[in-house]
Amino acid sequence: MKAELLPEPELEFRGGNRHIDPRFGIMEFGPADADTPAAPTQITVGLVGPRQALDGIRRWLDRCRSEVKGKPAKPGQDNMFPDFPGFNDAGAFCSELVFDDSLVRELPDQTLRRFTASPSASSVSEAADLYADAARSLSETGRCRVIICARPDELGDTPVDSGPAEEESVPQARARWYHHCQPICLLHVAPSRLLERRAAVDRRLGWALGQTQFSVT
Repeated sequence: MKAELLPEPELEFRGGNRHIDPRFGIMEFGPADADTPAAPTQITVGLVGPRQALDGIRRWLDRCRSEVKGKPAKPGQDNMFPDFPGFNDAGAFCSELVFDDSLVRELPDQTLRRFTASPSASSVSEAADLYADAARSLSETGRCRVIICARPDELGDTPVDSGPAEEESVPQARARWYHHCQPICLLHVAPSRLLERRAAVDRRLGWALGQTQFSVT
């Protein structure tokens, strides 16, 4: 067996500058479309989930407006945990986060508790329908650039006691989330864990959110 190490492909950023890492490229140069008329200067966020989760997401998004420092790196891992520059008009993204209470879809706790009490394939499918309908409602407003959905941790990816006849319903249900024009971020992390692992989660999710919105070629 012969192994060959291929060079990392370069990505293009603002001003035609290039870098192999989207995080460092955005921090050093900015998004590729930053100087175009279509470049987003505001990211309007739509939210879907139970009340407690929505409160946690709002707090997290508020933190994402500011810089989040990377954790100290071990020798040889200098580029593993870069700072997150934050979403603000003076930062690397040249854009700010915008929230609007009319773009929030709160899901009833009682309904979600019924789904999570026995996470079978049918309950996963019903829960996916509930979230998909809420996301569709936000998408149809034409005002969201991204929709963030907070899924209860108890509603796992793998249903319990699912027979062979039900196996196809789970991936099909999950696919319903993505039939929208806007990017959809599906959070699997409970709000309490967002707070416990604050810096690490802020950096990773912040970068994930940023890369759904900005052009890197």
